[in-house]
This record gives sequence, C-alpha cells and structure tokens, in this order.
Amino acid sequence: MDAREVMNLIKEEKEKQKVSTCELARQVGVSKSNVSYWLKGGGITLENADKILRVLGVCVEIGKEDH
Repeated sequence: MDAREVMNLIKEEKEKQKVSTCELARQVGVSKSNVSYWLKGGGITLENADKILRVLGVCVEIGKEDH
C-alpha cells in the first residue's frame, strides 16, 4: 500500500464512519487545518497517518508485498 492508497483509505473510512474533520483532529491531537491539508493531498508523516488510522480503527500493512 502506498501513500496515496493510505490517504484514500483514510478518506473513505472517515466518510463511512461519519467522523468530522474537527473530531478527527481532536482525537489525533492536531489542528483541523492539518487534517484538512492532509485530506487534500498535503504531505502527511507515517506517524500521523498511523494515528488517524488508529482513531478510525483501521489496521493496514504499509510496504512492498513479498512475491
């Protein structure tokens, strides 16, 4: 899963769970503007992506698949 796929997953889960940007920001411990920026495609660190995914209750494996 690459960074773009992670952000698409975050967007989908946020909408599916009907979590507001404000609420997500509050639970992650960042500003609403940070979350908005990330959702619009701005750079997000793995640490912050992990925090958001944990808040949303999503577990993903990031990295290359072994073939």
